[in-house]
Amino acid sequence: GGGFFDEVCAKYGEDMYPLFVEAFKVLSLAVVIRKEYFVVHGGLTRAKTTTLKFLQTIDHRACTHPTSEATSKEETNFC
Repeated sequence: GGGFFDEVCAKYGEDMYPLFVEAFKVLSLAVVIRKEYFVVHGGLTRAKTTTLKFLQTIDHRACTHPTSEATSKEETNFC
């Protein structure tokens, strides 16, 4: 538990969370501003087995949030 999902639910209600997920699907995962600042999303999975190689294989526009029943590495990644 914890993290972004719980924060959204506490502040805006659970019905708002899917809207955030849809917005994240169309946003870039990273951006460079004025050739000086590299900005990335700060929230990744808590799974310690996740590798950069694995993250590069994910089509982030097709991902959804993990469920509490998630058992595989693919299911535990927030996209």
